[in-house]
Amino acid sequence: MHMIEIPPVDLLLAGCGTLLVFAFALAALAFDAWRRATRRQSQHIVNHSQTLAQQLNALDARVNATTTAIRRLDERIERHRQPGTTPLAGAPAPGYQIAIRLARSGASREELMTSCGLSLGEAELVRRLHGAAQRVGV
Repeated sequence: MHMIEIPPVDLLLAGCGTLLVFAFALAALAFDAWRRATRRQSQHIVNHSQTLAQQLNALDARVNATTTAIRRLDERIERHRQPGTTPLAGAPAPGYQIAIRLARSGASREELMTSCGLSLGEAELVRRLHGAAQRVGV
């Protein structure tokens, strides 16, 4: 039997080639894992950005509603500051007179708030002072 002798240089080249193929396969797997992780992070960032955009839109809507409410309050204050429109001392403003009549007829505080533009505290006070339950004992 005759054995074929392979020169050591050829064995070294074959080993280097095998090592290069293995390293290339390992690099390809690492690159694919990195690409998938980057894709997941990008999707997470997009989802988070969408959530933030929705929250900013909701906040913008609340700011606009608050601005509108402040503008209305400013207009009400200006109307009361104009000469000839301030009620007499001790006499309730026309809006309160309507609220008092509604409270005497049994209106709820929500009705007073929407019908007369009263705040929650004002509506509660008008109901306590002039509500139908208060008038029964009188």
